[in-house]
Amino acid sequence: MLFNRTNSKTLLPDLIKSGIHCDLRLLHVGDILWIAREIVPPQIDRVEARELVLNHIIERKRLDDLVKSIVEGRMKDQKCRLKFCGIKEAIILVEEYGSIQNFSISEERIKQSIVNSQIIDGFKVKMCSGPEAVATYISTMTRFLQQHLSSKRLHAVSLDQIRFVKDQQNIMNQNHYLLPFNIFNENSVKQKDLTVKEMFMKQLFQIPGISADRAKAITRVYPTLSFLMEAFENCKDAKEKEKLLSGIKTGKSERNLGISLSRLVSLLYTQTSSLS
Repeated sequence: MLFNRTNSKTLLPDLIKSGIHCDLRLLHVGDILWIAREIVPPQIDRVEARELVLNHIIERKRLDDLVKSIVEGRMKDQKCRLKFCGIKEAIILVEEYGSIQNFSISEERIKQSIVNSQIIDGFKVKMCSGPEAVATYISTMTRFLQQHLSSKRLHAVSLDQIRFVKDQQNIMNQNHYLLPFNIFNENSVKQKDLTVKEMFMKQLFQIPGISADRAKAITRVYPTLSFLMEAFENCKDAKEKEKLLSGIKTGKSERNLGISLSRLVSLLYTQTSSLS
């Protein structure tokens, strides 16, 4: 298991005491993840063991840090980067800290953000009462992965390949297709150059109600802003513009984007007068 070395090390003693092997690494996305490391025979000299990233990653948030991330707008960017890092099962682990009533934003807004992470963004959210509960959960997850993957075949794939197989991966499958750790971490660097499509996706993600999955679905049909603007220009009237995106299928459930969000995107990109 890998811990982000920039994160708190308070969990390490309890995990090591439980027999969990932990490494500290600089992770560019997430705080905790699991790898499968190749066993290299001792007689083979100077061969570095290959490492594959398993399909689970945790973003750990103490409640006060979660509130700060919401207020500063970092939470949305962090969720976007988690969504597109190449790992299927992203978990937001929230550690209770202090009284929820005593933070700078309302209890309702904090709870709504947690619900949105589950319902709109599709993340698993785990609430823990404190560091001991966090350590217990991580230990349980580690043993679960060891038990279910020890007899499976693990295959290294590229970034392009992982995009095609990620959603079909299941813990019960005999074959698992995974990113090498070095490729995963290099791809997750925050300052990396973005493609035009990725920049447009990040722009869409800033619109209220547009989750990472919804932004991805829109860019699947309209890869760049210029494609979308051309489609708007080809609409015969304002009503057709408002409905343009409503039928786009989003997420695992393949639900329509809907008229409300379609209208909002249309207004933001085509309204010449100020929005009121």
